[in-house]
Amino acid sequence: MTFQDFWELYPKRVGKLAAAREWARLKPSAEICRQIAATLGWQVPRWSKEQPRFTPNPATWLHQGRWMDEPPVPIGPTQGVWVCLHVEHCQHQAMCQVKLAQPAKYPLRTDLV
Repeated sequence: MTFQDFWELYPKRVGKLAAAREWARLKPSAEICRQIAATLGWQVPRWSKEQPRFTPNPATWLHQGRWMDEPPVPIGPTQGVWVCLHVEHCQHQAMCQVKLAQPAKYPLRTDLV
């Protein structure tokens, strides 16, 4: 993978010169290039869907070694199913967010911790 290949994969194309400098400083091996491509494979759709404004600049992404990030692990049995962290059979996700702010009053379930 060359810098130009990375640039084409990366969704936020700003600061090309700074990103090119980071790429040159990094001198990525073939293994790191495979990791970069694989990590972008799961990060880019997540950025596009969930947090587009929080997509890091490419130079920052390279400098921080973000290709070593691990994919998020969903809480609960399957992704997309709400599982309350406090009580069983709860369907009120908004209330659970309030409970998280008061851990002494609403302790977390031990089977999920």
